Amino acid sequence: MSGTIRGRHDFHRDAIYFIGVCCLVLAAAGIARFGREPESAAQAFAAETGADPASAATNLPVGVSEDWLAEVARNLEKAEYDVSESAAGLQAPNRAHNLRTYFRDETIEIVPRDQAQPLWTWRWRTAAFGREEALRALPAGERIAGVERIEYRRSGLTEWYANSADGIE
Repeated sequence: MSGTIRGRHDFHRDAIYFIGVCCLVLAAAGIARFGREPESAAQAFAAETGADPASAATNLPVGVSEDWLAEVARNLEKAEYDVSESAAGLQAPNRAHNLRTYFRDETIEIVPRDQAQPLWTWRWRTAAFGREEALRALPAGERIAGVERIEYRRSGLTEWYANSADGIE
């Protein structure tokens, strides 16, 4: 069984160039502030550079508006939780909780995100469902991966996982 990644609005086609440009702009402006929402992009720039907040918006690169820069920062922060293909298979990092989830054919595995050789691994496999006296074994299903959510579709049951800053649900 293999997984395929389907993105909204053909995300992967346009995102590589967009994210590259955004990273350069954010790095040049010095306002990459993941983990909190700045009052405005100009105020974040001012806080990072020591510039006057009133004039910070004028220090942004030519053609870059404060609104555009704030939207780019929000999109980049959100994209940090997306499901993507890696050498180890489909995976999704969770920076807020320092976890990485691998989506295998029949299981999910959660490990610490920053350890090359994890000290622990948590695995989950849904083997059956129903009431205790009438558990029904689950057949193999189809793994369908989206940008924000992955599903295991089985006869009579769709098991899904979503990854966000709030955690894995």
